[in-house]
Amino acid sequence: MNDPELEELFGDPADRALVDLLKASRPAAPPLDPHFHNYLRAKLMTEARRTLPARASRSWLPFRLSPKTMAPAMAVVAASFLVVLGVEIYLHGQTVAPEVAQAHIGAINNKMDVGTGEPIVIPFTGPVDKTAVAESVVIQPATSVTKQWVGQNLVIIPAHPLAPNTTYSVTFKPTATAAPSATPTPAPQQTPATRQTPPVVAAPVVVHFTTVRPPVTPIVPPSFKSTSVAYGYDSRLADAGTILGTSWTPGGQLLVTRPVGQLGPGSPSPSASATPSGPPAPKATTDVWLMSSLGTPVRLLVPGGSLPAAAPSGRVVAAWQTAAGNQVNLGIWDLQGVSQANLVTIGGIPDQAPVWIGEDRIAYVDQGRLHIVDLHGTQASGPAMRVGGHGHLAASPLAALLAVEAAEGPVVLDLGAGGSTTLPAGATGFAWSSKGDLAFVAPHRASTDLFVAADGKSYRKVASSPDGQTWSDLNWSPDAASLLLATTSTTGLFTSSW
Repeated sequence: MNDPELEELFGDPADRALVDLLKASRPAAPPLDPHFHNYLRAKLMTEARRTLPARASRSWLPFRLSPKTMAPAMAVVAASFLVVLGVEIYLHGQTVAPEVAQAHIGAINNKMDVGTGEPIVIPFTGPVDKTAVAESVVIQPATSVTKQWVGQNLVIIPAHPLAPNTTYSVTFKPTATAAPSATPTPAPQQTPATRQTPPVVAAPVVVHFTTVRPPVTPIVPPSFKSTSVAYGYDSRLADAGTILGTSWTPGGQLLVTRPVGQLGPGSPSPSASATPSGPPAPKATTDVWLMSSLGTPVRLLVPGGSLPAAAPSGRVVAAWQTAAGNQVNLGIWDLQGVSQANLVTIGGIPDQAPVWIGEDRIAYVDQGRLHIVDLHGTQASGPAMRVGGHGHLAASPLAALLAVEAAEGPVVLDLGAGGSTTLPAGATGFAWSSKGDLAFVAPHRASTDLFVAADGKSYRKVASSPDGQTWSDLNWSPDAASLLLATTSTTGLFTSSW
């Protein structure tokens, strides 16, 4: 029977499902002990003897009792017999409740990966009113289903695939059918009301399950392999001879080194568009300009500047700027051309651009030695190292790793944890990918070997050029899957499957 207070407290459907589960978990009544009747009769006789007067303890037959004493005693005996008979009639007249196969329900109950098109099977092990059970099925969230019986299994088939990654509940009432039972012989004192079989109310059964997650659509990165690259068109940035070098900013603009006064047709004059931080340095021969990707000059960034390098954030640029007395300054400018800092001044004109190490340090080569400074120009801690060959430097975009073409042999310096990794002899042309892998070449007399070092440390050779051909000028594709390089005769695209 329903409890009004529980109905008021647990009115939410989710709470009702919990209450139904608690009702369904009640254990079945144990079977009646076959010796219960004899035991109860013995207890009844003992109680009757105890309640009789002492003079009648030898024999409790009614004809030896006085009428005044006999009436209460016989009332007790009659009432006790009625209790025994009523209990016996109730136990033998009970309807057998169905037993839902818990082991089979457990196969789907609380399951987390049910297929969206998978039928829901509820097995029964006892007699059940199949029509009533099928009509009582409620599935939440509401879903159109068909129901059919296969033997003792109720099969619920969704009319369309269930929603993925969704928790469903199936509630039904396993109404039992009447099981045949022996009708006890009624006692003289039995009434018709006593012989009626009490109704059996089966508690609802609730099954919960969750459907599988939807399949994840694989993300295919853009391919930069040579088989998918096709030439479309070119965009001339300027006339021949007006650009001496260029590099990209992280924002997709260009840092261009150009001879002073050579802006190209249609370009603004320096006085009209430049925003220099001061007067041009003496004997300046080049300027650094910011351009769009289509070659349109945006503004003059570094008058008398050369060899620019954008910071990883793209907000500032480091470059060399001509100073008095055949000297150059290493400075920092923002993208509006405003000077932010002058770090160091060195003699002579360098032939390598400064290299950013993260956002707060810059490496450069002066007089054949490696130097590392912070953004205040203070020499940062680092190894005192002589640089040989072309003095090539390259820094990882993901870690404090610096590849150096050192005089004693090429190495990768770990500026964070300390230590270094030795690279193959002659390694040069360093290029770091967006994933932190280092590519470099090792030229030989008649060919060139191409290496890739995972995380800049564990390197392996991935290819060699044909005899009589050399490779140089490495550049990674944005997805770090391919390398662009130059040969001695043509520019080609080399791809590898590492």
